[in-house]
Amino acid sequence: QDGLTARECRDFSTGLAEEALHLLILLATELPRTPDPDEAEDAVVVQKQTQGSLGVDVGAPGAARSVRIATNVRRELVHRLASGPCTHSEVHECFQLIPKSDALPAAVLEAILQGVSLKCPAKGLEPEKLQLRQECWAEFDAMFYHLSSQAHQSALESMPPFAPDAVVPVVGPPPACHPAFSQFQIDLLTCDATRQAIYAALRDAVPSDATSAKGGGEVRLEASSGKTSIAENNDTS
Repeated sequence: QDGLTARECRDFSTGLAEEALHLLILLATELPRTPDPDEAEDAVVVQKQTQGSLGVDVGAPGAARSVRIATNVRRELVHRLASGPCTHSEVHECFQLIPKSDALPAAVLEAILQGVSLKCPAKGLEPEKLQLRQECWAEFDAMFYHLSSQAHQSALESMPPFAPDAVVPVVGPPPACHPAFSQFQIDLLTCDATRQAIYAALRDAVPSDATSAKGGGEVRLEASSGKTSIAENNDTS
């Protein structure tokens, strides 16, 4: 810090903290995945993993491996479409980001695409495009590492508003990781250092005396019993 002004130190610390939180999120969400099961375990694993709209034949050999690959393809497609409508060729670029995605039958890839997208008719010289289904926005992760900052910003601006009474998490749960890393993932997200870092960031972003635009509800941050929580008090009485 020698030779830096107080403002320069503060700006540097803010940027460093942002990068640290970004790294924390990537570590929690991009840990090695569960290994492919052998064929004897396929039927059991597929029943636990299949969520519909993946198009995988659960009776086929190696079905669990196909479900894993299809799930990763779906995740890529959701985030690519979240950044804006895409042409078919732009969408197919997502398949190249997933190892062994070319092993999936064309029917499976088409079923995944239909499950996450709606067609936008061609207009004039513009080709037909695909846009993200509204119900798939719940799968969007604002820190997804395969999107650029510009694409993330575009996605956040395109995100449809939720119902006023809807309880929607900021992001969904992280993908299931390899069992060898499961305890690490829990410890990473619940240790005191992580809680304090998140609390400090939220404290600066949401002042304790902030009031919401609707109903005058007070937004309150609480750090008690080693747990950070956000409480919204809508009691206007």
